Amino acid sequence: MFDRFKKKKSGEEPTVNENIITEETKAPEAAEENTEEISGFMQPKEFIVPLVPLRGLTMGPEMRTAIDLGRRQSVMAAQEAHKEKRLLAFSAQFDQAVEEPAASDLMEICCVADLNDISPMHYDTLRVNVTGLCRARIIEYIQTEPFFIAKVQVMIPTVYEECEEIVALKKVVINKFKELTTLLQKADPGVNSAIEGFAADNLVDYVTANTKISYEDYYDIFLEEDTAERLSKTAEALSLLIKSAEIDIEIENRIVMRYSADQRTRYLREKKRVIDTELGEVDTFDDDISEYIQAIKELPLEEDYREKLLKEVSKLEMMPPTSQDAAVISTYIDLILDLPWDKKTEDTFALDESRKILDEDHYGLEKVKDRILEYLAVVKLTNSLKAPILCLVGSPGVGKTSVGKSIARATGRKFVRISLGGVHDESEIRGHRKTYVGAMPGRIISGLRQVKVNNPVFLLDEIDKLARDLRGDPSSALLEVLDPEQNSTFTDTYAEIPFDLSNVMFIATANNLSSIPEPLLDRMEIIELPGYIATDKKHIARNHLIPKQLKMNGITAENLIISDEVLDCLINNYTRESGVRQLERTIASLCRKAAKMVADDENAVLSPTVSELDDLLGRSVATYDIAKDEELVGVVNGLAWTQSGGDTLQIEMATAPGSGKLELTGNLGDVMKESVHVALGHIKTNAGKYGLENIEWDKTNIHIHVPEGAVPKDGPSAGITMTTALISALSKRPVSQKIAMTGEISLTGRVLPIGGLREKLLAASRATVNKVLIPKENEKDLRDVPKEILDTLTIIPVERMTDVYEEVFNK
Repeated sequence: MFDRFKKKKSGEEPTVNENIITEETKAPEAAEENTEEISGFMQPKEFIVPLVPLRGLTMGPEMRTAIDLGRRQSVMAAQEAHKEKRLLAFSAQFDQAVEEPAASDLMEICCVADLNDISPMHYDTLRVNVTGLCRARIIEYIQTEPFFIAKVQVMIPTVYEECEEIVALKKVVINKFKELTTLLQKADPGVNSAIEGFAADNLVDYVTANTKISYEDYYDIFLEEDTAERLSKTAEALSLLIKSAEIDIEIENRIVMRYSADQRTRYLREKKRVIDTELGEVDTFDDDISEYIQAIKELPLEEDYREKLLKEVSKLEMMPPTSQDAAVISTYIDLILDLPWDKKTEDTFALDESRKILDEDHYGLEKVKDRILEYLAVVKLTNSLKAPILCLVGSPGVGKTSVGKSIARATGRKFVRISLGGVHDESEIRGHRKTYVGAMPGRIISGLRQVKVNNPVFLLDEIDKLARDLRGDPSSALLEVLDPEQNSTFTDTYAEIPFDLSNVMFIATANNLSSIPEPLLDRMEIIELPGYIATDKKHIARNHLIPKQLKMNGITAENLIISDEVLDCLINNYTRESGVRQLERTIASLCRKAAKMVADDENAVLSPTVSELDDLLGRSVATYDIAKDEELVGVVNGLAWTQSGGDTLQIEMATAPGSGKLELTGNLGDVMKESVHVALGHIKTNAGKYGLENIEWDKTNIHIHVPEGAVPKDGPSAGITMTTALISALSKRPVSQKIAMTGEISLTGRVLPIGGLREKLLAASRATVNKVLIPKENEKDLRDVPKEILDTLTIIPVERMTDVYEEVFNK
């Protein structure tokens, strides 16, 4: 921008002295004839002064201002000036983009200023209060590092006799200055009178310092040495300012004539329009309004809702584009226009291809796969079936979330997932009223806006983790979403227009059905995902987990060899879960160790043995109780079902003479404690059947303990186990530790059905139990148990506690 200010210099760069300013380089005590009066005191025409480069700022004589200095060299120069002489020079850069200017990047003419004060600011910046004194020419740079010190010569104004040109130009400048201040309503009679007596150069300095002359024009005048030229350029700059002020006033008057004072909003907007028209610029806001109207007319909505949206656009048109209300309305309209009212993907009806995709992504899970293929088959035949609402229930890590992605891939639909864990505000589902600050649509509508189709696979993850508080019950808000009879007119509170969700395939996931409200549970088709057995995990590891982790860690199957024995050890000794998450983390750990070896030697191979796993992975973390081939009094093996899968649970009973006290230990829950009282009540009522008719109950203390006291335990399925342990302890008859059992007991001795039979039998097989007693009503669930597990166990269905007694004590 300042190319016209640069002067060609002949010869070499000026000599630079790199030393810090010394006493010898300070301004000497000059003679009277070698001085120039500056701000009321005498200074030499040539003197040495610290110099600060300026970019984007103006500094000249008659200016009183504060400047914030951030560059290190500028801060040091100001500190030096403040310490030594309180005089400081300012020189503008030719190129404002230069961060660390050299001497050649600075203008030849600078402004010498009186440094009034300095104030430290944040982030090592410094604020200087300065008063411009005079212009000076830079003769040479005494120092450039670490800051500039220059020898400058005060510029003496050109001396004119009483010539007509100077007088005329001064008059022109004074008159234009008065005209400008009058237009801007800033006229000061005292100032207007004082400037009449200013010398020509002083007049230019004062006028340029006290008007908003452009940055470029200011330095054009500042660098000019001829007084007549300075006056002429100042007059031209003032003329431009006057013209600009007249245009502003004309626009103001034109708008005020059209609108009254109470219509401020329209007035400001019309002012902008007039300015844009004068400049020939396009009004993009009007284009946005037109686009909104056209897009709304094309939406497949009922006429009432279309009229509602058009009214919102009318409100928006009357508002300033930058107002908060305009932003709220435009955000709302953008949401409505972004929703996929009639956009959908075509379902894939190739059942063979869909089955292939499901088999590629997941091993087993036949119930889930069959249900998806059934849905696709019915849609293919009828072309009108509403999407089902499935709820996948299973332990962590069995693949519930990934099944949702596979369903989307198999059906050719888009996939969107929202996590409901910890959601406790109904507005998270239905949205907020748009009148609230920061209002937004609910997660359902936001998800559909994200995928841009109205028939995605929509995963509601962790639906059993929903919470409730004073802000509402989100599970109740989901009732409409998951009801096929109602969700065709789902109305988000923010959108306020019904949206058809009947084409969406909702899939929910949960770990525990007991925490899902009954009305919500009734709207979903429950599909249980069983835990994986060791053979399943081995297959998944070979075909999915190991290839995935090899790729993620940048190694190949040649760098890491995991034998079947090692994989079995990882599954049985380093993981204890129904799913495969911990198994995947364990495999990843081996992959990282192999990657470390390959990084040192690209031909390295890690092929661990079972005995080496302790050194590579540490001690095994999973321990399982192995049933011993012995008989114990008062000790019976029960079977438990947790989120980590099935497990064996020993029930221990001990009796002692006393006052009939019953003591329960082992961190038992309320339901489990009730099972103890039911078992004891049944035994007392039927003592003769179990050979306990001689027991003096009021003189016998009973202590019941379940080991692993730090682990909470609850549930009714240990009922027959508690009863058997009580009979054994009271009658002193031992029970084989190769027998395990599960089942709830009633006061009349009926054995009631339980849940998680598959996982419990897996645990029994793992513990090398030979015989398992289960409720007769659970016999139908044996079809879900793998054949290789059933082959290791003898399953005895029982209907009553007497059947259990016969199997345990009489056989």
